[in-house]
Amino acid sequence: MHNLKTILVIATACFIGLIVVPYAQVIYSGDPNLNTEMVKGKFEVTMQPQTDVDFSMGRMTLDKTYYGKLEGKSTGQMLSHMTEVKGSAGYVAMESFTGTLEGKAGGFVLLHKGVMNKGEQSLEIIVVPDSGSGDLSGIIGTMNIEIEDGQHFYIFDYKLP
Repeated sequence: MHNLKTILVIATACFIGLIVVPYAQVIYSGDPNLNTEMVKGKFEVTMQPQTDVDFSMGRMTLDKTYYGKLEGKSTGQMLSHMTEVKGSAGYVAMESFTGTLEGKAGGFVLLHKGVMNKGEQSLEIIVVPDSGSGDLSGIIGTMNIEIEDGQHFYIFDYKLP
């Protein structure tokens, strides 16, 4: 059983290793034939460690603010685990976005999956199918995250019906 300090170290190490490393490799899961639109912008994220007595993985809440053509707020949760093998870890997260996308109001849910396999990184972020609401109903898409000089940026490829 991990104590709180160990869980926080694991969660932080997973987050730093999977997201904060500049230019992390991203797997694009979308279909290039969909003729998606692309928007780019900045976002800020705040993470708060959570405690689970009977759960040996790191857990954090997420609060994000998006700026640019994707503008609004999202909240979510992240689970992470770092193995005993150096450079191997994983995380999953769900975040619920509410705001506007190029002036269209609504929301959708993003699913994150990050894996480090002995230092080799992959990250996949997709819009959960049928999670769109309001003017964003029916949205599909993928997101990429880049970090430059400590600032977070998104690249969001999407398609609306």
